Amino acid sequence: MLGAYYLLKLIESELQAYLSATEGRVGRCLALIQAASDGQEQGGVHDSDHFLHAIRDLLKIYSNTQAALSTYVSAPGIVQQISGLHSDLMTLQSDLDNSLPEERNRCINELCNLIQSMQQLLFASSTTAQPILTPRPLMKELDEMEKINAKLSAAVEEVTLEHVKKNEIVKHHSQEIGLQRRVFVDFFCNPERLRSQVRELTARVRALQIS
Repeated sequence: MLGAYYLLKLIESELQAYLSATEGRVGRCLALIQAASDGQEQGGVHDSDHFLHAIRDLLKIYSNTQAALSTYVSAPGIVQQISGLHSDLMTLQSDLDNSLPEERNRCINELCNLIQSMQQLLFASSTTAQPILTPRPLMKELDEMEKINAKLSAAVEEVTLEHVKKNEIVKHHSQEIGLQRRVFVDFFCNPERLRSQVRELTARVRALQIS
């Protein structure tokens, strides 16, 4: 696991270096375009014009073409070369925005799949080995499920305890429970019998009080 982490960090470092180099080249190309637009002239440029000759030298360094430039420098020629570099800049910017992130994600996914496959081979004969590279969203869902299971177990235990208490009450006070049920039924279905029982109980209480 630690080796895979270092490998991913190394890939990230390489991609960051490539990104930094690309951004540096983009910045230099933009600086050249700005310099050319500020100092653009028509026609040939005299050899004593050090500014445009310096631009010519920079273009010679950063241009994709390997052909040697002539000593004769013209503003339209420099603008044409800068336009070519601007096209290259747009291509690099497109690669930076689209191709590079896709390649990076593809590379990371392939490495993760490879590591998981190696782990499955290593732990193929083990019945207790837990997966090491469990995806983070799945880990969160599993943790949440464990919390819910714990709450559900506590609720089931509480309901079971209440059932046990109720059964104990019914077992030790079965006569009282039966009487309560009969009173409840008579209250709705046979109120006259309930009144008769009340009068009978009242007479018994008075007789006991007199004696």
